[in-house]
Amino acid sequence: MKELKEAPRSMLKFEGSPSDVGAQIWERMCNPAVRAVTGRPERERAQLYAGILMAAMGSMAADFGHERATDIVRDLTEAFAGMAGELEGGLTQ
Repeated sequence: MKELKEAPRSMLKFEGSPSDVGAQIWERMCNPAVRAVTGRPERERAQLYAGILMAAMGSMAADFGHERATDIVRDLTEAFAGMAGELEGGLTQ
């Protein structure tokens, strides 16, 4: 992507554990995109999240195979569902 070639090197330098790197990617790349669609209809905002999630799941399928990726996504979805009380009422920062 042309944009990545033009991005500051510091934006593309990731350090730490895999979880840390995931958080850095979210903060530097995904969160700005989410903020850019704030105020747009829910359907459009949902399409952005769907694109992010589907890209990640496609990469997981390539790395682990579809069946294992599906198991991982299922486990993550169940863990997320269990956080309902902690996440109520939050908005994207």
